Amino acid sequence: MTAALEDTPVSYEDLADIERDFYDIETKIIRQQNTLTKPLYARRSKTVAQIPNFWPLVLEQAPPDIDQYIQPSDSTLLLSSLLSLDVEHCELDPANKTVVDPRSVTIRFEFSPNDHFSDTVLEKKLWYRKGNDGWSGLVSEPVRIHWKKDKDLTSGLLDMACDVFESEQKSNWGTARSLSDMTPEQKTLQKTIESTGMGGVSFFAWFGFVGRRITAEESAEVMAKDEERRIEIKGNNKSPPESQSAEASEEDYDREDMDLSLEIFPDGDELAIAISEDLWPDAININLALISPPNPYTLADAEWWINQSLTGQGDLSLCVLRMGCPGPEGRLVGGCGLACEDPKGFWHIPGRRPLNEKEESTTPPNRNVEVGYFLHPDVQGLGIMREAVRAAVHWGRRECGVGDVRLRVEEGNLGSRRVVEGMGEF
Repeated sequence: MTAALEDTPVSYEDLADIERDFYDIETKIIRQQNTLTKPLYARRSKTVAQIPNFWPLVLEQAPPDIDQYIQPSDSTLLLSSLLSLDVEHCELDPANKTVVDPRSVTIRFEFSPNDHFSDTVLEKKLWYRKGNDGWSGLVSEPVRIHWKKDKDLTSGLLDMACDVFESEQKSNWGTARSLSDMTPEQKTLQKTIESTGMGGVSFFAWFGFVGRRITAEESAEVMAKDEERRIEIKGNNKSPPESQSAEASEEDYDREDMDLSLEIFPDGDELAIAISEDLWPDAININLALISPPNPYTLADAEWWINQSLTGQGDLSLCVLRMGCPGPEGRLVGGCGLACEDPKGFWHIPGRRPLNEKEESTTPPNRNVEVGYFLHPDVQGLGIMREAVRAAVHWGRRECGVGDVRLRVEEGNLGSRRVVEGMGEF
């Protein structure tokens, strides 16, 4: 059941004014939090720089709202070449040294030399702006990536977005402000976006995100008008006439439609928020989940596993993965095993039947197994475990008569999920 405000002494402006007060308080909290945590993040950056592959492994275990945008080709590049990730909340606009909203953010990726582009740093700046129609959020400018020949993961989409934006800048945000009078470059980009589809767009297309074409001057003007109205309302203790409220014009709506039709990464603001507010602050916890032992894993657990293996009732196989050479001189980096669903199903293998067990079962043997594995973080993301699992299963079927194979992945363990994805039947 809803109540009409017309029947109460409360106006829409009264409610809006309370929301603006909440916004002001939140802004102060964000600014103070940024100030207090800045030295801690600097300390963390210095520390994790000493951990090999820290940031690639964090991205490998990124939450779903980030992982969904990383294609397999993106993952290969990020895992092999990403050196560091840095997030900084802006306080001053470098162009005019004016204070900006602390929700504005700069996200900086540093890369080692790689086969795809010549850049060593890719930096994306996003500014928090307000529109005349009441909209507020992050906007940006496209960042050009200098791709090597035939190595563009965006298939030319990012370069097109950069070219169109630069053309708009030269003509004061473009002569075309509606879908009906777009320039040839804008039409070409729009057609390419429509034919590409967003499902398989590279993560690196995010550097082309623009969002609403709201300039700093337009946003400042909107905020100044809002502040004037707030002062007037509080001074007169009443709402201003309806005509004083800012309203979006038909031209504003046409402009918004055209902006959206030229956006190569529509969820760019959401991805930026996920990186800066989820991945960045929680990076250590994400990484620790990779390098920590199973928890809880007690001495009794280890002794039980060893005894099971010695009695022949444990895993069918424990494949040890080594780097350098297969012998003891090689570096141990992981292992892969086949755990029996029912040990009796494999009593036909010499040495697995306990000495005190003589009778044969009349029921068909259960020869199903479950795959278990572990891999050192330094070599994760290289496809090693997928091949190891495939080899272990093929061995089990050939040598032991293995039936169905199960592989369970805990929710949130994206690294293990990638082992299974793309493997098909095995």
